[in-house]
Amino acid sequence: IEGDEELLRTLVDTFLEISPESMDKIREAIAGGDPRTVERATHYLKGSLGTLSASNAFRTATDLEEVARSGNLTSAPEVYRTLEQDVALFREALQKVAEETDQAGS
Repeated sequence: IEGDEELLRTLVDTFLEISPESMDKIREAIAGGDPRTVERATHYLKGSLGTLSASNAFRTATDLEEVARSGNLTSAPEVYRTLEQDVALFREALQKVAEETDQAGS
């Protein structure tokens, strides 16, 4: 990604588009008591977070993935709330970067 602003912008735009869907899928799987779907959906989101170097959200996603892998979702709602906060903060930062990039390109 280093130096390739077009690729970075594509990744940012894709994350901003898909992350709400991913978070919804995780939340619904937790509510439905489906650890396998929680694990898969969290793993998918974690990949995007890692690619974009979102270290706090990545660590929290790793924690949630491990909870789901254990098959016991008792602590999942609490970990999900932390992930939700981390992802929201990261999305805000990405949106600011995207807006600044748009303004610089104008």
